[in-house]
Amino acid sequence: MLLLLLAAFSVTNLFAQQSLILKEKTKEALDLSPYLYLKTSSNSFQPTNGNFDHLLINRQHTFLIKIINSSPNTLLSLIKFGEWYVTARDIRIASSLGNQEVFTSALNALPLNLTPGEQKEIVFTLAELNRINPTKLSITLVSNEQFENEIKSRDVLQSFFLGLLAFLSLFNLILYLSTRWKVYLKYVIYLLSALVYFLYYYSYLQQLFPVINTISINLVSSLYYLIFILYFYFLIEFGQYKKYSFWTHRLLTIGIINKLIQLVYEVILNPLGVEFIYSNWYKYTILIWEMGLMGCIIYFILKTPNVRSRIVFVATILLIAGAILGQMDFGVDIRGYLVQAGITAEVLIFSVGLGYITKLNEREKIEVQQLYIEQLEENK
Repeated sequence: MLLLLLAAFSVTNLFAQQSLILKEKTKEALDLSPYLYLKTSSNSFQPTNGNFDHLLINRQHTFLIKIINSSPNTLLSLIKFGEWYVTARDIRIASSLGNQEVFTSALNALPLNLTPGEQKEIVFTLAELNRINPTKLSITLVSNEQFENEIKSRDVLQSFFLGLLAFLSLFNLILYLSTRWKVYLKYVIYLLSALVYFLYYYSYLQQLFPVINTISINLVSSLYYLIFILYFYFLIEFGQYKKYSFWTHRLLTIGIINKLIQLVYEVILNPLGVEFIYSNWYKYTILIWEMGLMGCIIYFILKTPNVRSRIVFVATILLIAGAILGQMDFGVDIRGYLVQAGITAEVLIFSVGLGYITKLNEREKIEVQQLYIEQLEENK
């Protein structure tokens, strides 16, 4: 009997060590990664101890976590899965009280309610790990108040940014319909690509169309390249580099081809499970190549002595700064905001610049017409 009691105590103690025991309401976000179990090929769960170095990046992984409420109060909280666009799938919750629930979530959070003494086992699948830092699996327990504050902050910032993109898209579409100048149409398409991407990044599209949650995260992230492809097309038209600068036009075309190649082979290689496209050596090789390419583009833009190129230079520098910072890991989810800050500055500069260039074009048109009239009179 004594041996049985010791064995029971040892098992209980082991379970307690590998489970998250909540003694009171959490005031700060708790990292759940040390308490995660990973489902193996034999359909058993093994403790990860917070180590995810060995996991493949673009694969589905199933995890289990055990949480116990040892407090005398009912605890209401949420489990948050990484960044906004990360949504868990096939979520199943089994309670020690005999209840079992199945959840689907359009957001990156799952509600968790625990009565006093209740224990829950939560099984869920994550489609992919963190693309920026594959060894990091961000899963935290947060209070309802914390998550509501995050949603409010997100909605306030995104209402400004997404509203600005939507307004400028509509405004420039009207200008295109009235002027038929192609630069306005290319600007609208570029703005819409950024609008759709960030609607996905902050989970608005997932809430409107839940089927989007079934699409690979890394596959959708590769559409980030589409923004730059459309941006380069717009620059060629705005700066009229085919007319004013041969090398700027040539290098921007190379940039378009470069991003198209990356987009195509990542779309193909991702479903095949190829991992090197997420490795550091690949990312840094691409980064060095593109920095060199953009350096050459900026050099020839500066050598083009007109107002268009000055506008392009300032806007491009701000956009590139936001894009580079957005590829870095700061430990907190601010990358999207840094990219958005660069895009906001860039689109505002181009919006003013388009108005100024339109005014210059009208003035040039009037001057050409006046010269034509004067020539006719002289010939007469």
